[in-house]
Amino acid sequence: MLNLFNLNAARSLALLTLLIVVTGCSPESDSTESSINEAENTTTAQEAKEVVEKTNAPLSASPDNPNPETQQQIQQYLNDLAAKGFGKEKQGVWMQTGDTLLTNHQGTVPLSAASITKVATTLVALETFGPDYQFVTQIGATGPIEDGVLQGDLVIEGGEDPFFIWEEAIALGNTLNEMGIKRVTGNLVVIGKFYMNFATDTLTTGNLLKQGLNR
Repeated sequence: MLNLFNLNAARSLALLTLLIVVTGCSPESDSTESSINEAENTTTAQEAKEVVEKTNAPLSASPDNPNPETQQQIQQYLNDLAAKGFGKEKQGVWMQTGDTLLTNHQGTVPLSAASITKVATTLVALETFGPDYQFVTQIGATGPIEDGVLQGDLVIEGGEDPFFIWEEAIALGNTLNEMGIKRVTGNLVVIGKFYMNFATDTLTTGNLLKQGLNR
């Protein structure tokens, strides 16, 4: 029999709120919470879709008449970059508010994207999951806890959480210690889609988790 522990953790990221949850619920509570979350996510997903649709035409302003003051400031910034070895030809800037162009430097030229790609990724995630989506990682055991020893296997069921890294593994180990689990006599069993440190192979993620729990 698999006993589920009730453990929770959370993380917020800029526009997108991604909750890292380590939790276990009864089938009855799962059904109730699922219905509520489904209704909420329907609304938020639609709102996110509207945001994405509004950004489909980012170059609606004329590219030829930027605001002189803003353009001058950006040119000075580009000059400073060039002095440090970052050529102007490798930089692209497009800023507008409403239908008014603020500045344009190669704004319509395809260039290798920098960290601004996070904006596109965030918009897609918002449209797909909604801002309140929870990635669930369930932690369970196949035996009782006696005198600080789990008499059985420690089971990890992954839920595709992309942000489970060293800090989460160490925090999980500390939480297990607080629950009175100091040692496990059985195996560390990893099932489902459990990712850690951006690795997806089960053997690799299992070994990484074991290292994190033992710290």
